[in-house]
Amino acid sequence: MSLAEGKRFDLRFLLRLRLIVLVPLLFAAGCAQTRSLDSGDAFQRPAGEVTVLLMPADVEISLLTTGGLLEPNAAWTEQGRRNVVAALKAEMAERNIKVVSYADDSNPTYEIEPEHLQLVKLHEAVGGAIALHKFVPALALPTKKDKFDWTLGDGVQRLRDSHGGNYALFVYAEDSFSSEGRVALTVALAILGVGVQGGQQIAFASLVDMDSGSVVWFNVLTSGVGDLRDPELARGTIDTLLDSAPL
Repeated sequence: MSLAEGKRFDLRFLLRLRLIVLVPLLFAAGCAQTRSLDSGDAFQRPAGEVTVLLMPADVEISLLTTGGLLEPNAAWTEQGRRNVVAALKAEMAERNIKVVSYADDSNPTYEIEPEHLQLVKLHEAVGGAIALHKFVPALALPTKKDKFDWTLGDGVQRLRDSHGGNYALFVYAEDSFSSEGRVALTVALAILGVGVQGGQQIAFASLVDMDSGSVVWFNVLTSGVGDLRDPELARGTIDTLLDSAPL
């Protein structure tokens, strides 16, 4: 089963709904901005060499229609996925971090084991929940209000046994671009003093302890500019997203 085949509409819809609520509350449109969290004193980086397992990059790039609907574009998405993967590897190399790739990610049809695909989808859900409930005070969960305690569960340990690594790095990225009709609508309504949302770039990343399954670091990025289809701009997005990563 491929990553693309494993994506379900209901999960994407719920995640987008969360992010639609979250973005206006956290950030203003324009330059990329980030908010990060980590597990604080509970996080202990292993002594010596650290190995990071790069999980399949979860990327989707869409066209924002005149009516505000997102239409995924397969060619854009594959181009963006390749750029994100290359940027992740370049960032880890600059930090002298030993990296293990989940699979041959140069091949867009490479297979992901069903259990591991579930982890990628679980990261979408957990990452969306962290962003919503930790960064919006009014929506804070009572049981997690004063602590950072999130996990991807026991499946991470089985992933460690099959692929190795001290940590797994999960990355979700979504990019959208306004259609010509959307741009025209934006200009027309701006004359009337009405604002219309244009294309938006949203990404989040999680560093997961492969012994416990716990998320030890999380960062969310949102921007009204950028383009994951462009290798250099994708590298800039990943550099910003991982800037505070404790590696």
